[in-house]
This record gives sequence, C-alpha cells and structure tokens, in this order.
Amino acid sequence: MHELLRSEYDLDIREVLDHVQSYPTRSVFRVATSDGTVAVKVDRQPPPREAVGSEAVHHDVALRLPEHLPRLRPTTSGSFAVHRPGLRVTVSEDIPGGPPPDTVETWAALGSILARLHALTPVSRPFAIPVHAAIEELATQSAAYGFGAEFRALLPRAADIDVGATATIHGEVNLSNCLARADGTIVLIDWDQAGYGRTALDLGYPLVCVFLTEDLDWRSPMAAAFYKAYQKHRPLPDAEQILAAALFHAMRYMWFHNVDRRWRRVQHAAMNRAALMSVLSPAQTSR
Repeated sequence: MHELLRSEYDLDIREVLDHVQSYPTRSVFRVATSDGTVAVKVDRQPPPREAVGSEAVHHDVALRLPEHLPRLRPTTSGSFAVHRPGLRVTVSEDIPGGPPPDTVETWAALGSILARLHALTPVSRPFAIPVHAAIEELATQSAAYGFGAEFRALLPRAADIDVGATATIHGEVNLSNCLARADGTIVLIDWDQAGYGRTALDLGYPLVCVFLTEDLDWRSPMAAAFYKAYQKHRPLPDAEQILAAALFHAMRYMWFHNVDRRWRRVQHAAMNRAALMSVLSPAQTSR
C-alpha cells in the first residue's frame, strides 16, 4: 500500500491510524499521510464485480451533495480508482466520526437525504444488482439450502419491481453505511452498488432489513420518520413496489448470516404486510 499511494497519489504514509473494516475481499484503513488523513479502501481477490465503475457514481454525486458524501481523491493521472491485478484501491476524504445514533431524528435525516439523491439528474451507470438475475440466483440458493415451496412462492412478489420512478440510488441505506461529521451532518459511504435504478429499491431496503429486526421487533417510529421525511420532498413510489423491494433485499441478505432467523423475518414480513405498509402514505396503502 505504501508504494501504491506514493506512485499513484503522490502520498507518503506517516502512520496507519485504524483498520476500520476487514473482510476477506475488502479492507478500509484510516491513514495519516504527507497531505493529511485519508480513508483507503482496498478491494481484492478479485474486486467485486459490482464495485467496478462505482467510483464515477460516487464522484458525480459527491459534486452535487458534497456535505453527504466523502470526497474521492483523484490519482495523479486524474482517475478515482487504481486497478491492479486482483486489486482495486480508492482514496477518499477521512470522516473521523463513527456512525450516527440510531434515533428517529437520524432516520428522518436519512429520508431527506435520499429524497435529495433521487431528485438529482440520474447517472448513466445502472444499479449493480440486476433484480431478475438475482431472483434466479435466489431460486438456485433456496434449493441448495433446502427451502421449499413457501420460499419459491415469494420470489414472484420479490421480483415485481419493474414500474415506478427511477433515479440514482444507493441501494443499501443503513447505519453501517453512514458516518457523522463533527457538526452531526450524516455522510453516506459505500457507493459500490450505486447507479440508475428504481427508487423503490432504495426505499424498500430498510423496511425489512432495518426496521424489522431479526428478533421480529417492528421499529415503526424509525420507519415512520424515514418515510415521512422523504415524502416532504418527493412522493413515495407505489407501496406495493416498496414492499416487493423490501422482500427482494431481505431474501438476498438471508444467506450471509443467521439464515433461519432471517427466513423467519421474511415470513413475518410477508404475513404482516399491513403493519409494514402502515408507515407509508395512507393513500398508497389502499391497494
């Protein structure tokens, strides 16, 4: 990393301050350099397919919402990512604070930020997770894990995300992908999947994956604050589309951890759709 930062960014490392994130395919470091502290993200073995090209989306949105995204540092050649065999490196502004508090106020702020993101002229890069290809993969995974007819019956509902508004979307708004500046302003990080897609995909992600916990605790105050704040700036897409997107994300994320508990959460969401949809506009819950 020392030589790469020197040759590509004209930065000398003074000290590695923190190893912020560590996965087999990704590491994120806070690094003190000759030009101040930066965040260095290293994707490897090989870099995730969906990450390639995401730096262009990140840079484009950061120019228009600078308070809510960390600035990417360009290389000496003007690009925003360095690609080597089995390696992708990006360097960005350091946001030293941790995630914002998990409060109604934070989720209201995130609803407003998402509405501002969706109001921007869309980027040209498509959202990195193609819905119908992901649904086909889910069908294959369900057979491998022994999930039966009930799981397969939900797949068409989760796939029904093909109408409604489109915009630049982040794809995974949760507090793990947020930092807070010193003044409390929320910054969205991890733009690897971001691109042009259905706004329901952005709005559906937290409905089940965040607001309905794996212990089946329905966090309706946070959910209501998030969607109400969004609606102050933009109308919500059709509620059925948001629910379909919520199931899509929840079924995709089943396989990463606590599979049985996450499957129970999906089942609970499908059986209690009225409670979930109650946080959306009353005019949209009549269908």
